Amino acid sequence: MKKLFIAAILFVSSSCIKVIDPESNYITGDQLASSADALAGMVRAIPVRLVNYQNDDAGIEQCSYHGMLSMLEMMTTDMVVSGYGGFNTTSAYTYGNLSARGSNRGIYPFYMYYGYIKAVNDVIGLIDSETDDTTLKHYLGIAKAYRALFYMQVGAIYEYKAPTDSRYTEYYVAPEHDLTELTVPIVTETTTGLDVKNNPRATFDTLYEFILSDLKNAETLLADYTPSSKVYPSLAVVYGLYARAYMEMASHKNATENYMQALNYAQLAITTSGCSFLTEDQWLDPKTGFNDMTSQNSWMLACSISEGNTDGQGGGFHHTMLFGTETTYSSYGWRVGRSLNRKTYEAISDNDFRKLSWLGPDFFATETHYDDEAGKWAYTLRSADDTYVGNYRLTSDPQWLRNRITVANGFLAMPWIYPGIKFRCYAGNYTSRYPGCATDLPIMRVEEMHFIKAEAQYHLKQEEEARSTLKEIMNHRITDSSYTCIASGENLLDEIMLQKRVEFWGEGINFFDAKRLGLGVDRGWQGIGYSRYQGTYDIDGIAFFWTIPFPTAEEDGNPALQGYNNPYMYNTAMFTYQSNAALSQYYGIPPSYGN
Repeated sequence: MKKLFIAAILFVSSSCIKVIDPESNYITGDQLASSADALAGMVRAIPVRLVNYQNDDAGIEQCSYHGMLSMLEMMTTDMVVSGYGGFNTTSAYTYGNLSARGSNRGIYPFYMYYGYIKAVNDVIGLIDSETDDTTLKHYLGIAKAYRALFYMQVGAIYEYKAPTDSRYTEYYVAPEHDLTELTVPIVTETTTGLDVKNNPRATFDTLYEFILSDLKNAETLLADYTPSSKVYPSLAVVYGLYARAYMEMASHKNATENYMQALNYAQLAITTSGCSFLTEDQWLDPKTGFNDMTSQNSWMLACSISEGNTDGQGGGFHHTMLFGTETTYSSYGWRVGRSLNRKTYEAISDNDFRKLSWLGPDFFATETHYDDEAGKWAYTLRSADDTYVGNYRLTSDPQWLRNRITVANGFLAMPWIYPGIKFRCYAGNYTSRYPGCATDLPIMRVEEMHFIKAEAQYHLKQEEEARSTLKEIMNHRITDSSYTCIASGENLLDEIMLQKRVEFWGEGINFFDAKRLGLGVDRGWQGIGYSRYQGTYDIDGIAFFWTIPFPTAEEDGNPALQGYNNPYMYNTAMFTYQSNAALSQYYGIPPSYGN
């Protein structure tokens, strides 16, 4: 008879779990399974848990799933901190300083993802895999689809990939043993307390055999399931997860076979979902843009915070607060200035409506020029009474916004800073956290499947088809159909990934693509708008900080990890600039000046 501690089912609105003495406070799995309401509550708690995870014992503050994905994306080319670094709660990721010890935020992914995995394992462990009950089948399918998602992501985060830029070889730290293709320990519904104390890292092949098994089960179990909300995976989402999985597998072996599978599943996901591209109005809407899963037909899977979930709306790692350029209720968001890399911004066509997701120099200044006498680039700021808003669709007042996004508040590269306004507050409420942070966020959009198609076609040497697929995507972003692509070879792949990076900025997709393809980190060019030199890197291929060490506490409790942990190799000598003075002298230099 299975035992399940009461602690695992005492869900509160924030989805935090209280620790209860397991020796005297448990109920049996059989008893729980007999209660339809209790089991349904456990299933509902799976997506709720993504809203707000906390683990005081491990030193994990309140953090959302998308907050965690945002931190990972801080390690990529396109995410730049243009504001005051002192309020940057994600600085460990911004600077690539991901220690395995103490309360450093580098330990967050391990505890958060295994917390998510425990929630789905608890559900899976209570349902007979041979059940004929339709509702129980759906519960099991939901849990297995989510488990595949979680293991896919945590496996990518911790899979050891040696850094590849030979310019920094002297600073790299070699692992104690060969870690090639080692990912994470697998914990399932049948894993015992003794098992986790000697649970080695699974190889990539073993992990993906497990992931594909979960997806195969989910595909069968959800075949006749219509979700009541986009927080629950549908059959189309399962196909989308298959597509993601095969793209990752193709980067390891059997490329042709796996890219073909990815292409096929991406098309299945598109067809089965019935979803459509976001329109310009949906993307830029100041009240519902990227915050409402019901306002459009693009999102396939989402995370949602209800108005009543005040705990979920709190904490410094809520996505809306991290990216809330227009919010008044978190200096850890607007004043940090999570922004787009200027190189990327200038690569976006002026006819592409996505470019309006970031505030360009025109919003802050009437003109920019090179000052021959001073020997640097200069600008003329807009006056306090200037009402200019351009084509930006703001929630707030432009004069008020310009009055606080200033050099005095830490935006030292003004006006070349490009802060994001992509993610809007609930109903446009930028002055109150409750309910301004009651937002939805996408986990999977149908656009991703189109980009997977284009990339898979490129790898399969179907370049004409890849260009056609990319053209179809871009016709929904440059709506006058003026977009053309004649690139071939690696230039075509670069164009596909550029447009994908622009499309999914801030959504948590880009980190996984960067590590999968070894896209490098281009944040060291002369003119980069970083406010602090510690965030400047020029790295080709695999960045050293993309492979995060396991927490020391886990290594201590699981001897199978000892000697097999990912090495910590942070070294300030790898910064492109060694002082803020060295960095700031180049502010304003366009990327086109040979960078």
